[in-house]
Amino acid sequence: MQARTFRFCLTAWLLAMPAAWANESELTVNQWLDRMNLAVESLDYRGTLIQIRDGRMGSFEVIRRVDDDGIRERVYALDGPPQEMIREGNQFRSTIQGNRSNWFYSDLQQRLIPHQPINQMAGLNAAYELRLGGVERIAGYQAQRIDIWPRDGFRYGQQLWLEQQTGMLLRSRMLNSKGQVLAEQVFVTIDLGASISDRDLEPQTASVFDAPAQQQWSQSQSEENPEAIRMSGLLRPLWGPRQVPAHFQLINADHGRSDLDSAFDHLLFSDGLTSFSVYIDHAPEQAVEARLNAMGTVHVFTGMMGQRQFTIMGQVPAQTVEFVGRQFMAAPNSRGR
Repeated sequence: MQARTFRFCLTAWLLAMPAAWANESELTVNQWLDRMNLAVESLDYRGTLIQIRDGRMGSFEVIRRVDDDGIRERVYALDGPPQEMIREGNQFRSTIQGNRSNWFYSDLQQRLIPHQPINQMAGLNAAYELRLGGVERIAGYQAQRIDIWPRDGFRYGQQLWLEQQTGMLLRSRMLNSKGQVLAEQVFVTIDLGASISDRDLEPQTASVFDAPAQQQWSQSQSEENPEAIRMSGLLRPLWGPRQVPAHFQLINADHGRSDLDSAFDHLLFSDGLTSFSVYIDHAPEQAVEARLNAMGTVHVFTGMMGQRQFTIMGQVPAQTVEFVGRQFMAAPNSRGR
């Protein structure tokens, strides 16, 4: 009950706008980003989101509530065949076949690293030029635009529109080095601080009711792998790139099991706004050649490291995943692993 009472007070505080943030014109870009981080992780809302990627447009109903059990969310496609995804914490049920991120890639979730204040990421201001843009009207709300331009070619540029009173992210654009829009999503309607019932979060598609909840990965205990040592809340990885592009840092390391019950290591690197993942798994029976694939703004690089296969993926330019992949392939002892 205490956590729920705290959340209610926090939401009321955000919506009421504290005196310290009363004058939005005096806020720095980093303060705006901190407000966005807090709003995305704490506010309940429901809305209609339009997403444009790869020349295709999709519309989604998004309902989200944060309670004692964590984040609960229901996403429903409003066009095309009925498709739905239900999230409860880190468990998902879905009617979607294949890669979920091909159907719904939410910057509102994937952009932010939970519990990591953005302006405490050491490389943020070194990696990007951050500017305050103008104030525009989005979904009936006044929104402050933030322009974020990378200082190198290892990340995309971004534009964010944050609701003035709460800092909630209402619209986002991803831009290439020429300033061309690669992807965009925007709420056309949104009710911030909405009252979300359990019924609102229940699946409306019959096949979702029947589907078992599947955890993305299960965290292994360090005693199951004596070589893995917990440090600073992370698992010290047994493998890792010798070097990553400047200003990215390892923020999470863990183990998991795939759908085929194969163990893998997962490393997550972030610069505070952009992230990419590294997965290290047992090599398949037939070794794969190094290859690069693209799914819109998401790039995937796969290759071999001795007896292991690695996969690097993220919403980053191709040269980012290729750079990290070359570090694995060039490792002096990679052939013997």
